Amino acid sequence: MMTLIGITGGIGSGKSTITRELQRMGYVVYDTDKEARRIMQEDMEVRKRIELLFGNDIYVSDVLDRKEVARQIFANPALRKQVNVIVHPAVRLDIEKWREHGSGIGFVESAILFESGLDTLCKAVVCITADEDIRIARTMVRDHATREQVVARMESQMSETERIRRSDIHIDNDGKKEISLICLDILDFCSNFAG
Repeated sequence: MMTLIGITGGIGSGKSTITRELQRMGYVVYDTDKEARRIMQEDMEVRKRIELLFGNDIYVSDVLDRKEVARQIFANPALRKQVNVIVHPAVRLDIEKWREHGSGIGFVESAILFESGLDTLCKAVVCITADEDIRIARTMVRDHATREQVVARMESQMSETERIRRSDIHIDNDGKKEISLICLDILDFCSNFAG
């Protein structure tokens, strides 16, 4: 059974860049965003419950209209909570199955690791941080978004201070240190939990 290490951080912190490098180095990563999308598409029970919330036409040509879901849940916190009640337990169950089939260290990447309760599956949590202006600039480029859109998304997430407080270690990804060296720092920290 794998030992899980959580990797979290706010939008634009560089979590995904770091976990891609960890994968390149041979480590396994459970990307909760990607897997949640798969579950919402493939898990028939989850699909039924999503359709009950949004209507049968939320799956267009058998594919979930994620933009429409995002538009609605961003405008309606109560609806977002209802979606989370459906998706988070399904993701948790999927992670538990994934963990059973591996050994050594496995990483769980999630921006909402604490909010979703997935931190309780992890032996330790690494928080990736970066200066707010760097995070905004990265996200504007990546998502072709305005500054205002990015700031609104940041404000909907847990504060950086609270995320750091709840994590076991935080690593600054301000662009001054190579990603491969940051990954070595993370792996050095993880050596405390191996085996």
